[in-house]
Amino acid sequence: MSLDRYTDELMKRGKCDPSFSYMLDTLLQSRIATDHESNSEYFDEDVNVYLSLLLNSMVKNGFHREAARYVAGYESDLPEILDQARTAVMKYRVYRINADYLLLQTGLFQVPGETDSVDTSLLSSIERGKTYYRFACSLTDRIPERYRPLSSVLAKLSYGFDTYREVLSFMRGEFLNLMEQLNERDMIALYADMDDIGRNEALHAARNALLDAYLANRKTPSEENRRRFEAALEALRKLDPDAGADLDLS
Repeated sequence: MSLDRYTDELMKRGKCDPSFSYMLDTLLQSRIATDHESNSEYFDEDVNVYLSLLLNSMVKNGFHREAARYVAGYESDLPEILDQARTAVMKYRVYRINADYLLLQTGLFQVPGETDSVDTSLLSSIERGKTYYRFACSLTDRIPERYRPLSSVLAKLSYGFDTYREVLSFMRGEFLNLMEQLNERDMIALYADMDDIGRNEALHAARNALLDAYLANRKTPSEENRRRFEAALEALRKLDPDAGADLDLS
């Protein structure tokens, strides 16, 4: 199989990474085993690279760090996350990461169950994943050109979501040894862990901002610097009500 049509955007990471190579190799084997060989319906070797990079980033925790910021634990949470995304690039990233998360969730961690409610939940996640990839693709016309090579990849992921999910589902048991299905309680715990990661990052940033404002006012006392300190303290106390008790501007 020829792999010479990868775009620079997809090639720039993981090119010689052994874990990336393993992901790509097992993905291609899984496509053959599930009768979904590459390029059988349309050219999609670029999707192979995207999925391999995605799986590799999950193994190395890169995806988890991104997901902690942008993944909506429930569909109703997504509008609030999008409201905080001030630019088209950020909205694009929110949709793409949520779509990636749903593809991984339904392909690696969520399989059809015996009850209608489980099946309904799975179908809902699949439809949301398709929609989010489509929305991310539509936003590529409004963002910097360096993101645009992914436009066709996202369109293919939206169109072939079920196919790629089936391939990942085969990989989970045959190559990744993810045989134990995560139940609803496990998924809630995973969401909680991501929330904790995001909260810790926000706390770290808020503490740094408060310390900067405190030092600036100590060096150059002024009404503006005092207001900056008070605003930083208020922002931090929304995350930690007891924070800043040891800082005194008087």
